[in-house]
Amino acid sequence: MWTVLVSLTLGSWVLAVDDGLSSLSAVAMFAIAAFKSELVLIHFMEARRAERHWLQLYRAWIIVVALFWVQALPPEASTRRKNRVAP
Repeated sequence: MWTVLVSLTLGSWVLAVDDGLSSLSAVAMFAIAAFKSELVLIHFMEARRAERHWLQLYRAWIIVVALFWVQALPPEASTRRKNRVAP
């Protein structure tokens, strides 16, 4: 499981480095982060044994937080990299 989490982290890093601040890469990074939190919840916090409503509440919270950060992205984020002047 640790290898999967590290691989997902590296995937997020590659998205950030290769694509800069584009909105699409930011959404992908938030999706990866939400998926990683689900994996941590299930495998390391033993939530699979919790009552169903607690697990559903946590999953809803993760979705709400991810959607909040996605909508908070500045609209010009995708144009910042294109307008960057080379040194």
